[in-house]
Amino acid sequence: MRCPLTAMLLCIGSSVVIAQDSPNHLEPMTPLAWEISLKSLSKTLVSQKRPKLWMICDPAFGPEYSIGIFDVAENSTPSKYVLRSSKLAIKTAAPPPPPARPGGKRVVPPTFNPDKHLKVRDFPLSAELEAKISSVWGRVVKDTRYAPDRPFHVGLDGAFYFFYFERYYGITWLPDSVVPSLIVDLGHALIELVEADQTNRTVKEAKVLNICSTLEVKLGPLPSSKRP
Repeated sequence: MRCPLTAMLLCIGSSVVIAQDSPNHLEPMTPLAWEISLKSLSKTLVSQKRPKLWMICDPAFGPEYSIGIFDVAENSTPSKYVLRSSKLAIKTAAPPPPPARPGGKRVVPPTFNPDKHLKVRDFPLSAELEAKISSVWGRVVKDTRYAPDRPFHVGLDGAFYFFYFERYYGITWLPDSVVPSLIVDLGHALIELVEADQTNRTVKEAKVLNICSTLEVKLGPLPSSKRP
């Protein structure tokens, strides 16, 4: 069970900025953020082997959830990728209930049970769609860096978004700048694609591709040294 004051504890030892302009990139994962929040969440939500990328959302007042691309080829080649959405039914870091009134019963929060409270759904990815998603996702996460002359951007509510791509990590809080907002939107669009019924999948896939294309424009051309 994680501390209910995750958002505050993530910022111990650093300054806190509330609702100011956020940088147009992800910021680095701190050791404290890993120990307090992401370490337990990643074990619960994305414990499967061979993740290529993922986004974990840790809302201040709601259950956590994730979306990721995983290789399910079992160490064989070629890789076989699936989109995997994991959602919790209860928040794993719920605040303690208020004290019981005189003569009343104390409310006991439910004990987290992954078999009962975790819902996982898969969606098979074509090689073309996986490559498109991975291309922009990787560029955003690998561009993670500290914002110059400013403390870590965070508020007292909202949500933390943790990102991973092939050993690289990044974090943002309720983004209001273009690139972090778009990568969060892409994560949510991927969740919609996993959850869509057969009749709506074409529309949801088009939404994913549109966000990928918008991100490519906002990120600009690759430096010549990084072009294939």
